[in-house]
Amino acid sequence: MYVTQIYCESVDCNVREVEVRTKDFDQVDPREWYCPACRKPAKIHWRRTAEEYEAHENRDAIGRVNMQLYARDQRARGEGLIAFPTSVMMFDQLPDDWSAKV
Repeated sequence: MYVTQIYCESVDCNVREVEVRTKDFDQVDPREWYCPACRKPAKIHWRRTAEEYEAHENRDAIGRVNMQLYARDQRARGEGLIAFPTSVMMFDQLPDDWSAKV
């Protein structure tokens, strides 16, 4: 299975991005994609295998949790939070004590 994100460039269309899951039959992929709302041609933003997509989603979820934990730690110390260090989103695992903080 593949996950492909397409986007509609039509300024008159309400749709911007659509994720499409396709079966892997002989690795045939549509040559042209169309917006499901306006039926105008759409462009491919990215395409991933199911495994790549799941790994990306897991990294993204872990990054969001790490941002929340970082913000919680900053508030607990009485420090204001203006921005997150880039490294907080780059962690590929949760802290060992994450469940105690949630």
